[in-house]
Amino acid sequence: MVYIKNKWIFLLINIFVGTILFLTSAPVYNLRHFIDSLFYVTLAYFILMLFLFIIKGRFFDGISWSFRRFRSVMSKKRDYLVELGDTPMPSDRISIPFYRFIAFQTFALLVTLTLLLVVYYS
Repeated sequence: MVYIKNKWIFLLINIFVGTILFLTSAPVYNLRHFIDSLFYVTLAYFILMLFLFIIKGRFFDGISWSFRRFRSVMSKKRDYLVELGDTPMPSDRISIPFYRFIAFQTFALLVTLTLLLVVYYS
């Protein structure tokens, strides 16, 4: 998977996406609606980061191993060439650089939102 090497440029792209969302959906152009639209972009990244964190923490490994074991026991056509340990677990499929990239984008957008909220309420 190819990533954008400069994470700051991707952060600017995310803010640009929030701006486009603001310009297309805000009833009134003010700072509050811009913060709301940027929050939607940040929320998507936050949910993705938490999902990757749960998978990376090996939460689903036991569940997927149990389903694989059940399927191999209950299957009428047994494939003796495929072992249960040969297929990678869900936590092995998560790329650490991708997780760090998503985490950086999430925290940078959260800091941006925090600064915008301080400006809005001051």
